[in-house]
Amino acid sequence: MVSELLIYRNPDRGARWAAASPANALSVAVTGGIGSGKSTAVQTLKALGAKTCSADGLAGQALVDLAPDIARAFDHPEWETSVDRRTLAAIVFNNPDARLLLESITHPYIAFLSDRFFASLTPGDIGIYDIPLLAENPNARAFDVIVAVTAPLKQRYQRLQERSGLEPEQVDARIAAQASEEQRRAIANFELVNDTTREDLRRTIASELWPQLRRLADGEN
Repeated sequence: MVSELLIYRNPDRGARWAAASPANALSVAVTGGIGSGKSTAVQTLKALGAKTCSADGLAGQALVDLAPDIARAFDHPEWETSVDRRTLAAIVFNNPDARLLLESITHPYIAFLSDRFFASLTPGDIGIYDIPLLAENPNARAFDVIVAVTAPLKQRYQRLQERSGLEPEQVDARIAAQASEEQRRAIANFELVNDTTREDLRRTIASELWPQLRRLADGEN
């Protein structure tokens, strides 16, 4: 029996939602706002046997591999061998043109790296792509299944302040820069409601979500 912590949404989304087969791996995007518990969900799925890849991790790799291009674009020759990530973040956070410039350099490479990850999967694998900003990206790749991890705003605030020591206005800025929970629900096949404990989230994933993903990966409707 499905609990109130796992909600089915938009079952018609996904290129192979009803046609996953043993000849294909299952591609799953896990998305969620800052403080939602997305990272815990991805770690739990990895422990259960999924293969995982992080959009943030690939973005970090892009900053390393593309340092010369970024240095030239932002006129910081001292970044040729190592981008100053803190300075770069300060430049692009409140400057849409600078952010678009950075994305024009890094996004094609991140897409290449993510494609390489999914190409490495074998039949029956469940590939998890940890992507916080999926709802914000209309050009994101297609996934077989999208899982949104959500949590009440009050709990997200509390988690962020406890783990990072951010001031309330800093939390506001980070949450405001991301999509709303409603926007994430609109694109998701499953919603994990993380409004109790971390242990409850892990239990729900292991007992309810994982079996659903396993059936889809095995070609069962």
